[in-house]
Order: sequence, then structure tokens, then C-alpha cells
Amino acid sequence: MDQHSGAHPGDIRPTEDSAIPYANQVVTRSLATAGLMIISWPLVGSLLFDSAGEVRTPWWPVVIVVWFTAVMVFHRITRAPRPRFNARFGSEYLQRAVMDAARHGEGPPDPGVRAAAGVLACRSIEAAVGGVAVLVGVIITAFVWPRVPWLTASIVSTLLVVVFLLRARLGWRYLNVVHGRTGTA
Repeated sequence: MDQHSGAHPGDIRPTEDSAIPYANQVVTRSLATAGLMIISWPLVGSLLFDSAGEVRTPWWPVVIVVWFTAVMVFHRITRAPRPRFNARFGSEYLQRAVMDAARHGEGPPDPGVRAAAGVLACRSIEAAVGGVAVLVGVIITAFVWPRVPWLTASIVSTLLVVVFLLRARLGWRYLNVVHGRTGTA
């Protein structure tokens, strides 16, 4: 970074949109984390429940927190590279920028807003992939431990997946607009 440019190391001032990943890159890089989540649900279930469906340990919240932290660290390592999120733009403003670009086919003119909204779009796609993985993991775990009442977790997961998929469509469209691609999710 040029020391005379006036930019601080935390600022995002991309000069081109190549720093924002394509939507298919985001999905592809999220699949490793999704696979880990699908496989680890039954493993976490085996740590938490016995064959009768009773909780094995009073430390179950610690097991869940450690599992979730490990999955998030793995995701952080394997996710698609992107610019650092710039918090100086409000979340609502960036969501509106994503929606407007997805609907009208024109990205924000400011490169900082474009990059920050791109990060938000990546997060929405990753949330959808992760939500589907959680739902699949819950369903598989329900077959392994049928005595545990998984119906509630399945219903909640399904509702969240629907919301995540609706948001991911906008994120997908936004990333296509930013990269000059036509076509929608």
C-alpha cells in the first residue's frame, strides 16, 4: 500500500471487482464446510445421546459450542476469498444496495459499497448452503437416533433454509450483476 495514499490498512478501496468472488465460487468453496456439517451432526449426536435418546452429559452446551466453533474456523479457512467487510456502511443500506442491484441489474457506483455489498451477498449464499447442510445433517441424525425428538429441529431448520434460500437468490443475482453476467438464480 502506498504510504502517501491516505488510506488506512482497514479501508476497502478496491479498484476492480475481481476481489469479489463469483457466486459459483462461493457455493463451491462452501461445500467443504457443508460436508463437514453433514458428517459431524451424527458424530455430535453420538457424544450427546445414548441409545435410549437420553442426554449423556450435563456438558452438552460445551459440546455444541466447541462443534460450532470448529465448523466456523474450518469455514473461515475454506471460504471463497473476498474483501474485508467494511462496517462503515450500515447493514440496511447494504441490503438495499444488494436488492436494488439484483432487481435493476446495475451495481452501486461506489467501489467501497460494491465490495461491502458483495461480502454481504457472499454471506447470504454461504448461509443458504450451510442451512441446507444443517437440515440434511438433522435428517440423517434423526435416522441414527430415532428416539430423540428431531421433529422440532427439522421444522426450524426447514424454515431457516427457506429464508436463507430467498436471501441467497438476491445475493446470487447481485454477484452476477457485479461481474457483468446475465442470468438469475
